[in-house]
Amino acid sequence: MGAAQQGRVGSLWLAPLALYALIFAGFTAPLLARFSTHFFADMGDGVVNVWNLWWVDTAVTHLGTNPWWTSHLHFPHGTSLLGHTLNPFNGSSASCCSRGSVWCARTTSS
Repeated sequence: MGAAQQGRVGSLWLAPLALYALIFAGFTAPLLARFSTHFFADMGDGVVNVWNLWWVDTAVTHLGTNPWWTSHLHFPHGTSLLGHTLNPFNGSSASCCSRGSVWCARTTSS
């Protein structure tokens, strides 16, 4: 494949990418003004996933407890979260992203 043909193939990606960016901006423009104060989620599973991210971060970094058990639900006895869609990978990733890469490297290396 020659250089001219590679240039044409590369430019084929530009139009769909620009169109997608334009459509994304059009649909999310009202939400972008509230990006730092609101969640892009519905009131069902979206809010549960926000709680999952918060709980994994809180249990691991602040309380030092097992994230698959909580006393925040069914207080005061608590409940197991083994049957719950907890997303520990997403919670750990969000925790690292919210604190920065230096904190993440420090906690994962020890």
